[in-house]
Amino acid sequence: MRHTYSFHKLAAGLILAGLSVTASASYEMHYKVKGISASVPEPQVYASCKAILDAGKSTGDGQYTIDPSGNDPFQVYCDMTTDGGGWMFVNEPGRSGTDINDLYAEVAGGYHRFIYDLKGLRFDQVMVQRVNSYWCNSWGSGSPYWGQNSQVSMGIAVDQDTFHYHNGQTNPYRWIMQPYSTRNNVASQPWMEANPSPSNMAINNLTADGSKVKLVPAATGNNWLEVENYDAFIQSAGGCNSLNGETFKQRVFIR
Repeated sequence: MRHTYSFHKLAAGLILAGLSVTASASYEMHYKVKGISASVPEPQVYASCKAILDAGKSTGDGQYTIDPSGNDPFQVYCDMTTDGGGWMFVNEPGRSGTDINDLYAEVAGGYHRFIYDLKGLRFDQVMVQRVNSYWCNSWGSGSPYWGQNSQVSMGIAVDQDTFHYHNGQTNPYRWIMQPYSTRNNVASQPWMEANPSPSNMAINNLTADGSKVKLVPAATGNNWLEVENYDAFIQSAGGCNSLNGETFKQRVFIR
């Protein structure tokens, strides 16, 4: 080992002095140094965007590799800045999990159901961002906000037992919940039910223009996600209205 180190120093000195090292010397130096080199550990892959952030490995918004199962790493897009960061972008099946612009474009009057591929991950919080000027809204109000007492008829389900949405038939408007099984029952018009249950999901606007909203379910470890205009649940009152010539697109993140 001492001989190899001395040879390596000698070869390096010759190169710095402008002298050439013979092919045989170069080969032997490579062979000797390789023979005593230590293995380099593989870089650690974390289970989620939040785990990367908590480990101090975030380099800002962008693509990262995560491995929730410990044996199947894949690329995701992480928002590491909004509301403390650690958000993973999720998309519909068949769409990109890293390209945040690969989004379904809902047209006026549409009833698209946005159901998301969670890639086996469970979540405690959801963040939804509208890309265009307006939320998809069946009531025609054109409100930019989705929050308590707003007029936007957006809804969310984090399981297949209950969904949460804004009731526009009360004054003030309320954030309520009903059984998931009523979502396609057009005849009953469940949004007009006299005594709907108050929602147990917290909802907060994250931006002054109302373009991002955070939703915190009462339960943790959720494994289903559907986020859309309430008419997409029930296929009734007119679909996605008040887009003023735009389409409706949304980005959804979990953590």
